[in-house]
Amino acid sequence: MWLILLTRGARLWLVLGAVLIFAWIIAYDLDGLDRKGELALGVFAACLFLWTTEALPLMITSILALVSFPALGILETKDTFALFGHEVTFFILGVFILASPLQRSGLSTRIAVRVLDRFGHTPQRLLTAILTLAAGMSCIMSCHAVAAMFFPV
Repeated sequence: MWLILLTRGARLWLVLGAVLIFAWIIAYDLDGLDRKGELALGVFAACLFLWTTEALPLMITSILALVSFPALGILETKDTFALFGHEVTFFILGVFILASPLQRSGLSTRIAVRVLDRFGHTPQRLLTAILTLAAGMSCIMSCHAVAAMFFPV
């Protein structure tokens, strides 16, 4: 985290940069987008800038994005937060909760070491082995669970 090395003034300049990016996006009339679309694109661009520079902690930037949609009138508060109550969101959350013990137990590391020992001689063979293993595991497991298992790999 290089942000620790920045002074408070430098962080303020980075946040100001995100605000300027937002203002620049919404200042131009983008064909095919209404005002709400331009505002949403501006929020996305500003958050993308803040996420990549880490001028603010990632969680604060994410909450800022979540709060800015109802604050700017892009979506109603109920509609904004309803998107997080979808059953798929909880399914993916559950998959990552179940994948956490797999990572802690070292199973995903053992799979990675075994694949590297067996197929890691060339990058092409390694990529083929990882993709084949993921495809094979996806036939018998949820795709989200496979992605969670291959996350540390």
